[in-house]
Amino acid sequence: MRARGVLRWVFIFCCVAGFGLLAQAQAQSPQDRGRARKLFLDAKRLVKDGRVPEAIVKLERAFRLFPNPGLLVTIAYRYLDLGEPEEAAAAMSRIQDPDAQTRRLMKTLREEIEKQLAQPVRAEIKANAPGATVSIDGRAARPLPTELELPRGNHRFVFRAPNRAEKTLQREFRGSALVTVSARLEMPLGTWRVKLESDDDLGDVRIVFAGKTIPLMPHEQKNSVSDARNVIPGTYTINCLRGIDEFATTQVVILSSAEFVAICEFPSRGLTDLGKAVAWGGAGTALLGLVTGIGLFMSYESDLEQYSDPPGRYEIDSNKQEFGGLFIGTAVAAGVVSVLVFTGVIDL
Repeated sequence: MRARGVLRWVFIFCCVAGFGLLAQAQAQSPQDRGRARKLFLDAKRLVKDGRVPEAIVKLERAFRLFPNPGLLVTIAYRYLDLGEPEEAAAAMSRIQDPDAQTRRLMKTLREEIEKQLAQPVRAEIKANAPGATVSIDGRAARPLPTELELPRGNHRFVFRAPNRAEKTLQREFRGSALVTVSARLEMPLGTWRVKLESDDDLGDVRIVFAGKTIPLMPHEQKNSVSDARNVIPGTYTINCLRGIDEFATTQVVILSSAEFVAICEFPSRGLTDLGKAVAWGGAGTALLGLVTGIGLFMSYESDLEQYSDPPGRYEIDSNKQEFGGLFIGTAVAAGVVSVLVFTGVIDL
Protein backbone atom coordinates (compact mmCIF):
# COMPACT_ATOMS: atom_id res chain seq x y z
CA MET A 1 0.00 0.00 0.00
CA ARG A 2 2.85 2.33 0.90
CA ALA A 3 4.67 1.42 -2.34
CA ARG A 4 1.61 2.34 -4.43
CA GLY A 5 1.42 5.68 -2.61
CA VAL A 6 5.07 6.44 -3.37
CA LEU A 7 4.63 5.54 -7.06
CA ARG A 8 1.56 7.77 -7.27
CA TRP A 9 3.43 10.76 -5.89
CA VAL A 10 6.38 10.01 -8.15
CA PHE A 11 3.96 10.26 -11.08
CA ILE A 12 2.60 13.56 -9.77
CA PHE A 13 6.14 14.75 -9.23
CA CYS A 14 7.03 14.02 -12.85
CA CYS A 15 3.88 15.58 -14.31
CA VAL A 16 3.76 18.70 -12.14
CA ALA A 17 7.46 19.44 -12.10
CA GLY A 18 7.82 18.65 -15.79
CA PHE A 19 4.92 20.95 -16.64
CA GLY A 20 6.34 23.71 -14.43
CA LEU A 21 9.79 23.47 -15.98
CA LEU A 22 8.40 23.66 -19.50
CA ALA A 23 6.14 26.58 -18.61
CA GLN A 24 9.06 28.55 -17.24
CA ALA A 25 11.57 27.58 -19.93
CA GLN A 26 11.15 30.68 -22.01
CA ALA A 27 11.70 32.95 -19.00
CA GLN A 28 14.94 31.34 -17.83
CA SER A 29 18.39 31.14 -19.30
CA PRO A 30 19.52 27.93 -21.00
CA GLN A 31 22.09 27.39 -18.24
CA ASP A 32 19.46 27.60 -15.47
CA ARG A 33 17.13 25.37 -17.45
CA GLY A 34 19.82 22.75 -17.82
CA ARG A 35 20.75 22.82 -14.15
CA ALA A 36 17.09 22.63 -13.06
CA ARG A 37 16.42 19.67 -15.37
CA LYS A 38 19.41 17.83 -13.95
CA LEU A 39 18.25 18.52 -10.39
CA PHE A 40 14.78 17.32 -11.35
CA LEU A 41 16.10 14.03 -12.71
CA ASP A 42 18.43 13.55 -9.74
CA ALA A 43 15.53 14.03 -7.32
CA LYS A 44 13.42 11.54 -9.27
CA ARG A 45 16.12 8.87 -8.92
CA LEU A 46 16.58 9.62 -5.23
CA VAL A 47 12.85 9.14 -4.57
CA LYS A 48 12.90 5.77 -6.32
CA ASP A 49 15.85 4.77 -4.12
CA GLY A 50 14.00 5.83 -0.97
CA ARG A 51 16.35 8.75 -0.29
CA VAL A 52 13.57 11.27 0.17
CA PRO A 53 15.41 13.88 2.31
CA GLU A 54 18.12 14.19 -0.34
CA ALA A 55 15.45 14.46 -3.04
CA ILE A 56 13.84 17.38 -1.17
CA VAL A 57 17.17 19.24 -1.20
CA LYS A 58 17.38 18.79 -4.97
CA LEU A 59 13.79 19.96 -5.44
CA GLU A 60 14.39 23.09 -3.37
CA ARG A 61 17.37 23.97 -5.53
CA ALA A 62 15.28 23.38 -8.68
CA PHE A 63 12.54 25.63 -7.30
CA ARG A 64 15.03 28.44 -6.77
CA LEU A 65 15.89 28.17 -10.46
CA PHE A 66 12.29 27.69 -11.65
CA PRO A 67 9.88 29.00 -8.97
CA ASN A 68 6.88 27.00 -10.17
CA PRO A 69 4.13 26.27 -7.57
CA GLY A 70 3.87 22.69 -8.80
CA LEU A 71 7.32 22.00 -7.39
CA LEU A 72 6.16 23.15 -3.94
CA VAL A 73 3.25 20.73 -4.11
CA THR A 74 5.70 17.93 -4.85
CA ILE A 75 7.99 19.04 -2.01
CA ALA A 76 5.02 18.99 0.37
CA TYR A 77 4.17 15.41 -0.64
CA ARG A 78 7.73 14.32 -0.05
CA TYR A 79 7.49 15.69 3.50
CA LEU A 80 4.31 13.67 3.97
CA ASP A 81 6.23 10.59 2.87
CA LEU A 82 8.61 11.31 5.75
CA GLY A 83 5.76 11.71 8.25
CA GLU A 84 6.38 15.44 8.69
CA PRO A 85 3.02 17.15 8.05
CA GLU A 86 4.17 20.40 9.66
CA GLU A 87 6.93 20.75 7.07
CA ALA A 88 4.46 19.81 4.34
CA ALA A 89 2.06 22.55 5.49
CA ALA A 90 4.95 25.06 5.50
CA ALA A 91 5.86 24.10 1.93
CA MET A 92 2.26 24.44 0.76
CA SER A 93 1.93 27.86 2.42
CA ARG A 94 4.71 29.12 0.13
CA ILE A 95 2.53 28.63 -2.97
CA GLN A 96 1.53 31.99 -4.46
CA ASP A 97 -0.98 32.54 -7.29
CA PRO A 98 -1.52 28.86 -8.15
CA ASP A 99 -3.02 27.95 -11.51
CA ALA A 100 -6.10 25.73 -11.92
CA GLN A 101 -4.14 22.47 -12.04
CA THR A 102 -2.14 23.38 -8.93
CA ARG A 103 -5.34 24.29 -7.06
CA ARG A 104 -6.76 20.84 -7.72
CA LEU A 105 -3.57 19.23 -6.43
CA MET A 106 -3.54 21.52 -3.40
CA LYS A 107 -7.03 20.38 -2.38
CA THR A 108 -5.92 16.77 -2.20
CA LEU A 109 -2.66 17.81 -0.56
CA ARG A 110 -4.46 19.74 2.16
CA GLU A 111 -6.61 16.72 2.99
CA GLU A 112 -3.52 14.55 3.36
CA ILE A 113 -1.81 17.15 5.54
CA GLU A 114 -4.81 17.51 7.86
CA LYS A 115 -5.11 13.75 8.14
CA GLN A 116 -1.52 13.47 9.37
CA LEU A 117 -1.78 16.52 11.60
CA ALA A 118 -4.73 14.88 13.38
CA GLN A 119 -2.53 11.95 14.39
CA PRO A 120 -0.90 12.22 17.86
CA VAL A 121 2.81 11.99 18.52
CA ARG A 122 4.24 9.21 20.68
CA ALA A 123 6.30 10.51 23.58
CA GLU A 124 8.69 8.97 26.09
CA ILE A 125 8.97 10.98 29.32
CA LYS A 126 11.54 10.35 32.04
CA ALA A 127 13.56 12.00 34.83
CA ASN A 128 16.76 11.16 36.70
CA ALA A 129 15.27 11.12 40.21
CA PRO A 130 13.52 8.23 41.98
CA GLY A 131 9.85 8.81 42.66
CA ALA A 132 9.63 11.52 39.97
CA THR A 133 6.28 12.59 38.49
CA VAL A 134 5.24 14.82 35.62
CA SER A 135 2.24 17.07 35.10
CA ILE A 136 1.46 17.79 31.44
CA ASP A 137 -0.38 21.01 30.56
CA GLY A 138 -1.66 21.37 34.12
CA ARG A 139 -3.23 17.92 34.32
CA ALA A 140 -2.84 15.43 37.17
CA ALA A 141 0.69 14.18 37.79
CA ARG A 142 1.68 10.73 36.61
CA PRO A 143 4.66 8.59 37.70
CA LEU A 144 7.79 8.34 35.58
CA PRO A 145 9.03 6.89 33.33
CA THR A 146 6.03 6.75 31.03
CA GLU A 147 5.07 6.58 27.36
CA LEU A 148 1.95 8.21 25.95
CA GLU A 149 0.50 9.92 22.89
CA LEU A 150 0.02 13.68 22.82
CA PRO A 151 -1.55 16.01 20.25
CA ARG A 152 0.80 17.95 18.04
CA GLY A 153 1.82 21.39 19.19
CA ASN A 154 3.39 22.92 22.30
CA HIS A 155 3.13 21.21 25.68
CA ARG A 156 4.23 22.18 29.17
CA PHE A 157 5.83 19.58 31.44
CA VAL A 158 6.30 20.14 35.20
CA PHE A 159 8.61 17.58 36.82
CA ARG A 160 8.71 16.95 40.58
CA ALA A 161 10.48 14.48 42.87
CA PRO A 162 11.12 14.16 46.63
CA ASN A 163 14.02 16.31 47.83
CA ARG A 164 14.59 17.69 44.33
CA ALA A 165 14.00 21.09 42.76
CA GLU A 166 10.95 21.38 40.51
CA LYS A 167 11.67 21.76 36.79
CA THR A 168 9.48 22.99 33.93
CA LEU A 169 10.07 22.23 30.24
CA GLN A 170 8.31 23.44 27.10
CA ARG A 171 8.40 21.17 24.06
CA GLU A 172 6.83 21.29 20.61
CA PHE A 173 5.54 17.95 19.33
CA ARG A 174 5.73 17.42 15.57
CA GLY A 175 6.79 14.85 13.00
CA SER A 176 6.31 11.10 13.32
CA ALA A 177 9.33 9.99 15.33
CA LEU A 178 9.20 9.07 19.01
CA VAL A 179 9.80 12.21 21.08
CA THR A 180 11.87 11.90 24.25
CA VAL A 181 11.36 14.43 27.03
CA SER A 182 13.98 14.01 29.75
CA ALA A 183 14.44 16.16 32.84
CA ARG A 184 17.38 16.33 35.23
CA LEU A 185 16.09 17.27 38.67
CA GLU A 186 18.74 18.81 40.89
CA MET A 187 18.80 18.52 44.64
CA PRO A 188 18.10 21.87 46.38
CA LEU A 189 21.29 23.48 47.60
CA GLY A 190 22.34 23.50 51.21
CA THR A 191 24.26 26.32 52.94
CA TRP A 192 27.22 26.50 55.29
CA ARG A 193 28.99 29.10 57.38
CA VAL A 194 31.98 29.19 59.74
CA LYS A 195 31.90 30.44 63.33
CA LEU A 196 34.89 30.90 65.62
CA GLU A 197 34.34 29.44 69.06
CA SER A 198 35.97 32.50 70.59
CA ASP A 199 34.81 36.05 70.03
CA ASP A 200 37.80 36.77 67.79
CA ASP A 201 37.09 38.07 64.30
CA LEU A 202 37.90 36.25 61.06
CA GLY A 203 40.33 38.89 59.85
CA ASP A 204 43.44 36.73 60.30
CA VAL A 205 41.77 33.38 59.62
CA ARG A 206 42.03 31.48 56.33
CA ILE A 207 39.06 29.23 55.56
CA VAL A 208 39.59 26.25 53.26
CA PHE A 209 36.40 24.52 52.07
CA ALA A 210 36.82 21.19 50.25
CA GLY A 211 40.43 22.09 49.44
CA LYS A 212 39.63 25.58 48.12
CA THR A 213 40.40 28.82 49.95
CA ILE A 214 37.25 30.90 50.46
CA PRO A 215 37.79 34.67 50.13
CA LEU A 216 36.09 36.64 52.89
CA MET A 217 34.33 39.94 52.34
CA PRO A 218 35.52 42.95 54.38
CA HIS A 219 32.47 42.85 56.65
CA GLU A 220 33.05 39.13 57.31
CA GLN A 221 36.62 39.80 58.41
CA LYS A 222 35.28 41.97 61.23
CA ASN A 223 32.94 39.29 62.57
CA SER A 224 33.38 35.89 64.17
CA VAL A 225 30.76 34.34 61.85
CA SER A 226 31.01 34.15 58.05
CA ASP A 227 28.17 34.69 55.59
CA ALA A 228 26.14 31.65 54.48
CA ARG A 229 27.32 30.09 51.21
CA ASN A 230 25.39 27.70 48.93
CA VAL A 231 26.74 24.27 48.09
CA ILE A 232 25.52 21.02 46.57
CA PRO A 233 24.51 18.63 49.37
CA GLY A 234 27.24 16.21 50.43
CA THR A 235 30.10 15.61 52.85
CA TYR A 236 32.87 18.21 53.02
CA THR A 237 35.94 19.09 55.08
CA ILE A 238 36.40 22.62 56.42
CA ASN A 239 39.81 23.78 57.64
CA CYS A 240 40.52 27.00 59.56
CA LEU A 241 44.08 28.30 59.75
CA ARG A 242 45.37 31.19 61.84
CA GLY A 243 48.99 32.21 61.64
CA ILE A 244 51.49 29.40 61.09
CA ASP A 245 50.74 27.17 64.05
CA GLU A 246 46.99 27.32 64.74
CA PHE A 247 44.86 24.86 62.85
CA ALA A 248 41.30 23.57 63.25
CA THR A 249 39.44 21.09 61.03
CA THR A 250 35.96 19.63 60.93
CA GLN A 251 33.98 17.39 58.58
CA VAL A 252 30.45 18.45 57.76
CA VAL A 253 27.42 16.77 56.17
CA ILE A 254 25.36 19.39 54.35
CA LEU A 255 21.74 18.53 53.57
CA SER A 256 19.35 19.97 51.00
CA SER A 257 17.61 23.17 52.06
CA ALA A 258 19.48 23.16 55.38
CA GLU A 259 22.27 25.25 56.90
CA PHE A 260 25.32 23.87 58.68
CA VAL A 261 27.46 26.00 60.98
CA ALA A 262 31.03 24.75 61.33
CA ILE A 263 32.68 25.66 64.64
CA CYS A 264 36.41 26.40 64.33
CA GLU A 265 37.96 25.68 67.71
CA PHE A 266 41.58 26.79 67.94
CA PRO A 267 43.86 25.74 70.82
CA SER A 268 43.85 28.31 73.63
CA ARG A 269 46.39 31.06 73.13
CA GLY A 270 46.98 31.56 76.92
CA LEU A 271 48.84 29.31 79.34
CA THR A 272 47.05 27.10 81.80
CA ASP A 273 47.91 27.26 85.50
CA LEU A 274 50.11 24.22 85.10
CA GLY A 275 51.79 25.75 82.08
CA LYS A 276 52.45 28.96 83.94
CA ALA A 277 53.89 27.05 86.90
CA VAL A 278 56.18 24.99 84.68
CA ALA A 279 57.23 27.97 82.58
CA TRP A 280 58.03 30.24 85.49
CA GLY A 281 59.49 27.41 87.55
CA GLY A 282 61.78 26.51 84.69
CA ALA A 283 62.86 30.12 84.34
CA GLY A 284 63.61 30.36 88.10
CA THR A 285 65.50 27.06 88.06
CA ALA A 286 67.51 28.21 85.08
CA LEU A 287 68.44 31.46 86.80
CA LEU A 288 69.34 29.77 90.10
CA GLY A 289 71.35 27.04 88.37
CA LEU A 290 73.22 29.58 86.30
CA VAL A 291 74.09 31.76 89.31
CA THR A 292 75.14 28.78 91.41
CA GLY A 293 77.26 27.30 88.65
CA ILE A 294 79.02 30.56 87.96
CA GLY A 295 79.62 31.00 91.71
CA LEU A 296 81.23 27.57 91.98
CA PHE A 297 83.52 28.27 89.06
CA MET A 298 84.51 31.64 90.55
CA SER A 299 85.19 29.99 93.93
CA TYR A 300 87.39 27.37 92.28
CA GLU A 301 89.39 30.09 90.52
CA SER A 302 89.90 31.81 93.89
CA ASP A 303 91.20 28.56 95.38
CA LEU A 304 93.66 28.19 92.53
CA GLU A 305 95.14 31.60 93.29
CA GLN A 306 95.52 30.73 96.99
CA TYR A 307 97.49 27.52 96.33
CA SER A 308 99.47 28.66 93.31
CA ASP A 309 102.62 29.90 95.15
CA PRO A 310 105.03 28.25 94.84
CA PRO A 311 103.70 26.69 91.65
CA GLY A 312 103.14 22.94 91.62
CA ARG A 313 103.67 22.39 95.31
CA TYR A 314 99.99 22.08 96.31
CA GLU A 315 97.16 20.06 94.71
CA ILE A 316 93.56 21.15 95.12
CA ASP A 317 91.11 18.33 95.82
CA SER A 318 87.78 20.05 94.86
CA ASN A 319 84.47 19.09 93.13
CA LYS A 320 83.52 22.69 92.47
CA GLN A 321 84.12 22.38 88.70
CA GLU A 322 81.94 19.27 88.33
CA PHE A 323 79.13 20.72 90.41
CA GLY A 324 79.41 24.05 88.60
CA GLY A 325 79.04 22.36 85.22
CA LEU A 326 76.10 20.33 86.52
CA PHE A 327 74.31 23.46 87.73
CA ILE A 328 74.92 25.31 84.45
CA GLY A 329 73.67 22.30 82.42
CA THR A 330 70.56 22.14 84.57
CA ALA A 331 70.05 25.87 84.02
CA VAL A 332 70.21 25.42 80.24
CA ALA A 333 67.72 22.52 80.27
CA ALA A 334 65.29 24.38 82.55
CA GLY A 335 65.57 27.47 80.36
CA VAL A 336 64.76 25.50 77.19
CA VAL A 337 61.68 23.95 78.81
CA SER A 338 60.51 27.34 79.99
CA VAL A 339 60.86 28.86 76.53
CA LEU A 340 58.98 25.96 74.86
CA VAL A 341 56.10 26.26 77.30
CA PHE A 342 55.93 30.05 76.99
CA THR A 343 55.85 29.83 73.16
CA GLY A 344 53.21 27.11 73.11
CA VAL A 345 55.39 24.44 71.54
CA ILE A 346 54.77 22.38 74.67
CA ASP A 347 51.05 22.52 75.50
CA LEU A 348 50.25 21.87 79.15
